Amino acid sequence: MGAIKQNPKGKKLSALKKLKSSLSTAGIIGQKATVTKKDKKKSTDRSTEMQKKLASKLREIQNEMNPFEIQVNNKKDQVLGRKVRGESGRPAISRQQGIEKREKTLLVELDRSNKVGGIKDRRFGENNPSISYEEKMLTRFTKERQKQINKPNLYDLSDGSDNETLTHFGQNLADVDDYDNLGLDISDDDETSGAIDKRTVSNDHFGGFESVSKGSSGYSMEKGDGTKKTRAEIMQEVIAKSKMYRYERQQAREDDSLAREELDEEFNEIQSILASEGNFSSGKVFADKPQRNSTDELYDTTVRELIFDKRAKPMDRLKTEEEIAAEQKHTLEKAERHRIRRMKGIDSESKEDNGISGGKGVVGKKGSFVSSKKVGDDELPYTFDAPEDYNQWVELVDSYTLEQQLLIADRLRVLYHPSLSPQNKSRCENMFEVFMEHIAVLSEQDPPVPQKIIDGFAKHISDLASISPVAAGNFSRDLVVDFQSRMVKDMNQQSGTFRKYAPLASDLVRMRLLISIFSSSDKYHPVITPVILALSQYLSLSLISNGVDASKHVIICGILHEAVRLSRRYIPEVMNSLQLLMYSLLYVGDDKMGNGQFVGMFPLSNGQQKQTSKFRILVNGTESISDESGKSYTDYKMKWGWLTNEDEAIELVLGTKLALARSVLVLVEKYAQLYFAETSFPETFDPFIRMLGAFVDQCRGNKASCDIYKHALQVLDALNAIKSNFVVTKRKALELQKHKPVAIRQVAPKFDAAYSLDKHYDKFGKNNRENSVSEVEKLTKMHKKETRGAIRELRKDAMFLSQAKLTKQKEKDEIYKNKMKAAWSILETDQGEFKKEDRMNKKFKR
Repeated sequence: MGAIKQNPKGKKLSALKKLKSSLSTAGIIGQKATVTKKDKKKSTDRSTEMQKKLASKLREIQNEMNPFEIQVNNKKDQVLGRKVRGESGRPAISRQQGIEKREKTLLVELDRSNKVGGIKDRRFGENNPSISYEEKMLTRFTKERQKQINKPNLYDLSDGSDNETLTHFGQNLADVDDYDNLGLDISDDDETSGAIDKRTVSNDHFGGFESVSKGSSGYSMEKGDGTKKTRAEIMQEVIAKSKMYRYERQQAREDDSLAREELDEEFNEIQSILASEGNFSSGKVFADKPQRNSTDELYDTTVRELIFDKRAKPMDRLKTEEEIAAEQKHTLEKAERHRIRRMKGIDSESKEDNGISGGKGVVGKKGSFVSSKKVGDDELPYTFDAPEDYNQWVELVDSYTLEQQLLIADRLRVLYHPSLSPQNKSRCENMFEVFMEHIAVLSEQDPPVPQKIIDGFAKHISDLASISPVAAGNFSRDLVVDFQSRMVKDMNQQSGTFRKYAPLASDLVRMRLLISIFSSSDKYHPVITPVILALSQYLSLSLISNGVDASKHVIICGILHEAVRLSRRYIPEVMNSLQLLMYSLLYVGDDKMGNGQFVGMFPLSNGQQKQTSKFRILVNGTESISDESGKSYTDYKMKWGWLTNEDEAIELVLGTKLALARSVLVLVEKYAQLYFAETSFPETFDPFIRMLGAFVDQCRGNKASCDIYKHALQVLDALNAIKSNFVVTKRKALELQKHKPVAIRQVAPKFDAAYSLDKHYDKFGKNNRENSVSEVEKLTKMHKKETRGAIRELRKDAMFLSQAKLTKQKEKDEIYKNKMKAAWSILETDQGEFKKEDRMNKKFKR
């Protein structure tokens, strides 16, 4: 629907009438247009000017007829006489100009993309439309002939003049026939060496540019009577001599063949003589041959003996882990069948059972031989059902000894190997949890179980953890969380009555086992890191009030040493615990010095200060170090029964104190070897050096403390030796960084006496338009504006390219669709004709 405009008389005009009126007013149509056409014939220059004016008027009319192409921006305020840049615009025209520009640049690049090389037509006159095709061909031919004429000959020996000619034997080469008197060897012998004889070189090749001697082998061009030979005579002579040379070569080859055959026949005789050389004396067969020594004869004898050696045979291939597991399981099942048959009074399946009948034994994991004990009158079974929880395990091994329980665990590992069945992996995960519970129970036994039993189950736990590390890690993490929660709860509920508090002996065993199973060198590990944090928390919060607490501290320090043995991390709780233990056991200074604190130690609580005196070893008092039953210092060792004893607490006798002191000294030396490269080594171990120095001075000259004195002196010398490698410098304690104090912000307004409304002020209150801050803001604003413009143009380019690619793809699809339509049309036509012919044939047959 066209736009409607109301004329001055009040009538509304349609778009068509409005267009006619505008064209008539501009003089494009009507009477003015006729005058304009007449004027155009007067002058060419005037015609050009009129055409430009006409085009300008048409553009104006076009813009007036379509008001939607003009975009007018809203103004915040209207000011008369002010022109603002960008007040109005023509987005359609701008868009069209951008599209045309991109068609000339981006579209051309898109068409040339993925095209390597190319041919540019640089033929003469190809791009000149003013000349005809015949003129192009004639001009090209002319230039090609000129190029050939002007090109110098590569083999031209002349200097450019045409007066010199090449001759041979005084005859012009241009007048000589190419095939006359050349003396070519036309022999059909294809076995010639390819060399040119002296005659051809002498007669036809300028003599090789050498003078031919009188006695040369070249053939003569003249007869005996001085007449010149004809070409046919020369060729006959050449052919005859060629046949003679070929015959001579054939004779030479036959002679060589006969000589080789004779040598082959004589070689067999020579070989037999060499083989039986030892049967002949040096004086009969080879009179001039030197006598062989004994070494050569021994070598020959050894070589002959090697002929009778047996040839090596390939060995049986090594079995895979799956095959070994299947064979071991089969062995156990077969042994169980034999056991059941013997219990029923039936003979075994065979007398030879590969060492399993008669209770001899069974092959354990990885080929180890595990010795089959009896429980009462019955043998220990060879096969068992896999326990799903600890209660089923207890029911399974309740009537067996510890050694038999370990044997049952071995057989369960063989029967339910993960490679034998997919369900065995879950069974192995259950066994891991069962064995972890069982080793905790065994660790709490009083008296303690043998160490080999603990080590055997620990080996099974480690192997099972490697089968399913994720499940083992999750279960172990839950153990650590449970241990930490029980430990905190027990430390808060400690009272005067004695009872077992966490960590229990089972907790320490399992924590040590986890450290050996999982990686302890990682910066963070989901199992080992919580273990270290929980044990360190106990060292920092617990109170050493009796021998059990002291022994727990010593054991935990040893466990943490194993945890940081590879990473060499510094644990301050361990150093504090060892300093506290050494202070309680070996310090001989004044208790009141520093309010009962030793210089360099962490502060002690009042309760801990009261407990330190009961652990002290008196080296010069009434207490003798080499007391009771004549035991030496090295005989006093910590016992696992201290943690599993159900009595009230271990008695702090001298033997207990010496065992604790000995363990503390060993741990201090181990940690010194661990942290010897740390720059803080002097500050860390200086308290130990002071305490050991005071203790050594006190023990010097006392025969009763000779052994512990030697041990303490050994550790002291080791610490001093490491400390001597460090430069003694005065270190300052860590402090917070010192900053200039920030002034309090004032709320009073700033008063400027020179303030004027006519001046321009920036946000900093400066009225200089050329200051650096304003310039930076201006540049920043311009940079942001240009960035937005660039992003906008890049998006338009991307849209244009995507549209161009889509258009090309549609064209290709349309072409392909038309081709397929044409092909289908042909096929349908052929098929219709075929069916029509088929119907006609059937009709005729009827």
